[in-house]
Order: sequence, then structure tokens, then C-alpha cells
Amino acid sequence: MPSGRAWPKISIVTPTYNQGAYIEETLLSVLHQRYPNVEHIVMDGGSTDATPAVLERYRDRLAHVRSEPDNGQSHAINKGMALATGEILTWLNSDDMLAPGALAAVALAFDTNQADMVAGICRLYRDGELVSQHITSCAEGPLPLGDLLDLDGAWNAGQFFYQPEVMFTRELWQRAGGYVNDWLHYSMDYEMWLRFAEVGARLHVIGRPVAWFRLHEAQKTHVTARFQAELVVCRRDFLRQREMAFEPPPAAARPATRNQLRITMLNDIGPFYGAGIAHVRMARALAWAGHEVSLVSILDRSILGIESPHYTSADVVARVVETRPHLVIVGNLHAAGADAFLLEELCERFPVSVVMHDFWSITGRCAYPGKCEKYLHGCDETCPTPDEYPALAPEKIADEWRKKRLVLGGAHGPSLLANSAWAAGVAERALAADVENVVRPAAVAPFHLSFPLDVFRPRDPMMCRELLGLPADKFIVLLPGGVGERRKGAMAFLDSLGRLGLPDLLVVTLGMGDPELKTTVPVRQLGQIHGQLKVAMAHSAADLVVAPSSEETFGQTVVEAIACGTPALAYAVTGTCEAIRHGVTGVLAEADPDSLAAAVRDLYERPEARRDLAGWGRLYVENEWSEFAASRRLYLALRAVDADGRIGLGRNIRFSGQAPALPAFQTVAKCEEGWRPCQGISQLEYPLPEYGLGPFRWAYGPGAVVELFAAEAGLHRVMLSYRNVQDGQQVALRCNGVECGAYDLVTTGFGSGRMLVANVALEEGPNLLQLRFRTWDTT
Repeated sequence: MPSGRAWPKISIVTPTYNQGAYIEETLLSVLHQRYPNVEHIVMDGGSTDATPAVLERYRDRLAHVRSEPDNGQSHAINKGMALATGEILTWLNSDDMLAPGALAAVALAFDTNQADMVAGICRLYRDGELVSQHITSCAEGPLPLGDLLDLDGAWNAGQFFYQPEVMFTRELWQRAGGYVNDWLHYSMDYEMWLRFAEVGARLHVIGRPVAWFRLHEAQKTHVTARFQAELVVCRRDFLRQREMAFEPPPAAARPATRNQLRITMLNDIGPFYGAGIAHVRMARALAWAGHEVSLVSILDRSILGIESPHYTSADVVARVVETRPHLVIVGNLHAAGADAFLLEELCERFPVSVVMHDFWSITGRCAYPGKCEKYLHGCDETCPTPDEYPALAPEKIADEWRKKRLVLGGAHGPSLLANSAWAAGVAERALAADVENVVRPAAVAPFHLSFPLDVFRPRDPMMCRELLGLPADKFIVLLPGGVGERRKGAMAFLDSLGRLGLPDLLVVTLGMGDPELKTTVPVRQLGQIHGQLKVAMAHSAADLVVAPSSEETFGQTVVEAIACGTPALAYAVTGTCEAIRHGVTGVLAEADPDSLAAAVRDLYERPEARRDLAGWGRLYVENEWSEFAASRRLYLALRAVDADGRIGLGRNIRFSGQAPALPAFQTVAKCEEGWRPCQGISQLEYPLPEYGLGPFRWAYGPGAVVELFAAEAGLHRVMLSYRNVQDGQQVALRCNGVECGAYDLVTTGFGSGRMLVANVALEEGPNLLQLRFRTWDTT
């Protein structure tokens, strides 16, 4: 285990009586765990069907098998628990199964959390078909006794557990009495949870399947009226024995709630760049839980960079109103140049939560303030970085800061959702400052990002290297943030890494590059990679992934790498230190490049440590960062910020049996002038101020297609601003199928640009302009 302890013994008691049709699959679900330290105990109440024959076949692989009459399920559980010697306990009924890998996942959860109980997902099957998946909506920490006693408001509403999805420590079992109540026929688990809560049981919840639960007409709980009546008697006796008073709220006093909401996800440019990708993943996590999700972006990415896109705040609000949401979740807005008062207009109509993918929502203009603390009391024209993305004229910064504070402090202002506890703390500190006319500071709650673990999963490293054109014989360190952005810290880290002199080292970078990079270590720049699968392959191809960033609200590329089975390293600062669990999924180093480089050397010299981190890391991500875990954490965050009950989430979290399909983005602003890339043109890249280069796009060989929009038909002057590093380059133009000529391009290098001007006949409206290049760089 990451703690250094051996994998703990897990004791599983299976009570059974005449379950011959099911019990073999139950036994195999435990045997196929391949867990190194399991004790399976079967207590058969004297079955007269095929059960004895099945048990005989597996007797030598079971710790104990008892076949004798008993007084029912609870009696059998107690007899089995008396034989159990494990540190972790549970019982598994003979018509249920463990999910694959459940025991290792639960053991890791106990090892990495101070918990007495671990609960996961229970998958519900009917006739072999997955119909639903359940996870508790209880928060981490003490098991809530008050909610357990509120049968109608919490237990019957689905807040708690299906019994097989929970495992608990021997110490808790004994502290709560060491028994299940054997006069209870249906609700012995509920009564045990009451006693667990009474003695202060601490709960941790993992977002991966633990149990498979069969729904069939022969099971005891098939008729709900029977077990619900016993629950009432069980609660009454519990209260009487302890001389406790409990009066549940009357039904009329309970606020209206919904387990499924209509949620509109609004952002600036849809599913692009890190924040856009995270935004769509949030939408998918919500859709898994049955919420009806609509996606709205202000701009189509293709018109990003047009100086005055045609939209107003009223246009955005109108598009959101069309979706009739119960809740609006707002992502990044700054790429669209949105006005801060847009949030106020939305808040007048709907509950609104703003996701802090960065800090733009609490500053005058910047996404990351760094060491500047002006955002606490008032950003103004003395901003040290007004020209950095997202740029804003200095004289406008103070007004923007003031508007955001007024919106965040309004009577019905938005809540803030932070993707790390660190980012939440930054926001709370900022909003605690006194600001004139603020009614109340916005509520802030942390949540977890979501990761598609079917895409980000371990793959064969050599296959990935071959497909990416990377050498098989190098020790590869991947820098997923590229080298072109100061905040990402790549250059200082590369200098420290170069001083180590590792003989077979190769550094591979993703993201913003530097065509004139000079460093003492060999570097291969892959540039911007579009497509999650190719990014996942790059992670799998690496031996280590390093994120030397000085400031991140979280750092989702780190978790993507860990999910691919690649250990990750970063500084123990800002939100990144929450993406890595030190000693479990990777290493957190002191906040200086030499310490981070030394951590790389340590793992370079210890391949066995890399293997351990890879195995633990994947399991940890399945537990803590799956789409299901993210959906539950987002549910908890929304309940935490919903003080006035406007959102009205219910208590039951159930996931669909099939992966959800998301609708396409609805775009507010239309491209009525200018141009739109269609093929062979990259998405907009960040500026490279060291080359005097603003936002730009790569043109790919051998050819590209763009769409030009003309207000009227006729001969138009088309101007192509370019920077060209290819000697002898030529571009041939063809518009709407008609050749327009071929033009030699000046070799400018990256540091300066030229303009190509061509007269082209255009039709009114959209026109297709094709560009064919003589030469191109295949990298």
C-alpha cells in the first residue's frame, strides 16, 4: 500500500439460503478480484436446492463454509462475522456480486483517507441489463444521524446506501456493538447504520463501482411496503432505547426538490482549450446523473479574434431563456469579451453558478494575478499586465473590477464553484474585502473536475511512442504545458534538469512552443495536440509527467497523466498540489526548479517506485476523479451554495446505465462578416509577444479552406497576413472552384510578417477560398 502497510485482510460474509441460481456468480465475483488478502465466509442456512453442490465445488477456495439451519439472514451474518479476522468487513448477499477491482479500490480508499466506512457505486441489474447506478449523496465525514432518522426526507429519498456498496473497519463494527439486529428481517443494515452514526463513524465515498445488485421478484425487498413498515418500527425502538426525541419535518414544510434538473452550461467559445474541455466534461458528469443539459457558447470558435462579433448581452440571455433552465452554470466568458453585468441579467431570471476555471471573475481583467494582490481591494489602471491575455485597456480595468464585485455581492448574485480548495480560498479571501453596496458576498464551494477514464487509461508505452514518432530507448519527461508561457515555468525547470546530466533523457512538450528554443537538454516539441485520444497517448508514452507551473486553479493535465498510468510531479503550491496525492499518484516538490529536477532524478533511478505510483495512481483516479465522483462532488457543491433553495436538488443521485449523449453547442454570435476557417487551419493560438505576434492560427499543408463572407457580390480585395519560414513557399488560391492565381511568399521567419493582397470575385454571402501550399513542415 502507499502507506507501506501490507494490503489489509478483507472479510466478506455471504449469508445464503436456496440461492442456487445465483450463488456461483457471487462466489466468482470475489475469487476474480485477484486481491491478495481476502477471507470469504459462506453461511448456508441448510439449503435444499443446488446451493450445497455449488459450495462443495469451491470449498477449498473459501475460508469457511457452514451449512446448518439458522434463524434467518441476520443470524447468519452474525455467525459469519464471529469467524471473520479481517481488518475490513462487509457482507455480500448470495444474489449480489462485487464489481471487478472493488476490493483493491476500497483498500486503497481506506489507506489514503481517515475513514471508518467506504461507500462506492452500486450497479443495479435486472435480467442481466444495467438499469441504474446509485451513489450516496452524503457528504464526506461523520455519518449524519439526523438524516438517517428522517426516513421520508433522506433514507426513503435515496440519500444513503444499498448495503453491498459499503465496507467498514473491524474497529467500527466492534465500537458499534459488533452485531446486526437478528430480529429484523429487512432493515438490519439501516439499524446498524444508526449505531455507526451514533458512535461517530467517518464516511469516505469513492466514484467507482463496488457492488452489482440484482433486482428480481424473489428478493425480500421486492415489496416495498413490507420493509418500509419495519423501518418505522426500527427507528422508534432506536429512539426509545436511547430516550431520544426526533420529530421529522412535516411534508408540507419540506422545500420542493427535484432529482433531475434542466441545466444550461454557458461559456465563451464552446469545447475548446483547457477550460472549454473541463466545461464539457462537467456537462457530461451532470448528464450521467440524469440532468437535462443544454450547451450554449457565446462565440463560435471560428470567429474568435473578429474585433466586434455581433452579439449583445440580451442575445445571450434570450438564448439561455429558450432552454428553460432550473440552473445556469457559467464557465469562462473572457474570450468573448462578455460584460460582467451579463451575469446579473441571468441571475434575475435563474439560479446561476460561475465556475472558476481561472480567476477572471474576481479580478479586473486577468486570469491569474500571480503575486499581484490588487484584486483584493481594487484593480485599476496601474495593473502590471494589461496587455496579457485577456487584455483590457488600463482605463477600463477599475470599472470592470467594480462591476464584478457588485454582481457577486448582489441580493441574487451568482455562487462561485472552484475546482480546488485552494482556488475557493482565494475567492473567499477576495470577497471578504469590504466593497460599497455589496448586499452579501457570493457563496463559494469547491468541486471536483471530471475525467473520461475510458479515454485516459494506461496504454502500451512503446506503441504510443511509435505512433507519435518518439524514440523507444529514451527516458521521456513530458511537459504538458509547453514552453511558451511564463506561468507554466518550463524554462527554469529545463535549466535545472539540464544540470543533472541524465544520459538518455528526452523532454517532450505539448502546447505553446518556441521555434527558437535553446536549452541544455534535448527537447521535442509536439505543439498543440487536438483530440483527447492523442493527448492520452502522449501521457502513456512518457515515463514521467512534470507540471512546473507556479499558479493553477487545479491542473487537469496532471490527473489525465495519472489516469494513463504515468506518475506526475509538480510543485506543492496552488491548485496543482490537489491534483497529485504525494506518494500515491506522484511527487510534490518544494517550489523551486532544483527540487523538482531532483525528484525527477530520484524516480529516474527507482523504476520500482514508478511502477508502484503508476498502479496506485490509476486506482486512485478511478476512486476520486471519475465522472461519477465528479458528478457527486458537483451535487454537494450545488447544495452547499443553495442557501435559499432556488436550485432545489433532491437527495437521490442515480446514474444512467448507458453513457449519455450531449447535445451540440448552440452559438449566440453569428459570423456576418470577416472569415471562418473550415479545414487545414488550427484553432486560435495564444499570442507570442516575444515575436510581436498576437493571436494567430497555423495553416497546415498541403492545403486549407476558409469561408469568406461578402456583403455584396463583386470583386473584393482579400488580404492575407502571414509569417512564413519555408524557403521557396508559394500559395495558390481558388475561390468557389475558380482559380485566382499563385503567389510567392516572402520568407519572413517568425519575427516579422507580410501581407498578400489578391483581387478575388466573391458572391454575396459565404464563399469558399482554397489555399494550396508548395511546401510544408510535416512536424
